[in-house]
Amino acid sequence: LLNRNVMMLKFSIAIIDNDPLVVFATRHMCKSILEDSYVITYKNPIEFFTHLKNGDVAMPDIILCDYDIPVMNGLEVYDTLKKYINEKKPTFYLCSIDLNIVRYELYFNSDYFCGSLSKSLELDVPFKVINLKLHSTAS
Repeated sequence: LLNRNVMMLKFSIAIIDNDPLVVFATRHMCKSILEDSYVITYKNPIEFFTHLKNGDVAMPDIILCDYDIPVMNGLEVYDTLKKYINEKKPTFYLCSIDLNIVRYELYFNSDYFCGSLSKSLELDVPFKVINLKLHSTAS
């Protein structure tokens, strides 16, 4: 379990998913793990990239992106994200209802792609993602 000092850390987390129930549940889980985290949600990646481009939002620490978004799939989001990355590299995870999502990992080769997650996310999944980010930030 995270101690109280860790729970007070401020992380920014972007959730990109067109399913409102998944967004609601994931946001709630992230906020329950890190109370002061800044969680921003997007129904589509176009809005996310517009906000990044305009400077309305800084590059998040963690990005949880649905692979199966109608407007732009997770691989296209990942490719577009490369254009916006400078010194702050996010921790990027693909999420999908497809149990074979691991096969998509072959197309990702970067130091900020961290893997894939199967939906629906259980509470231990955001906990592990945040905990890994905490450890990578500390080292």
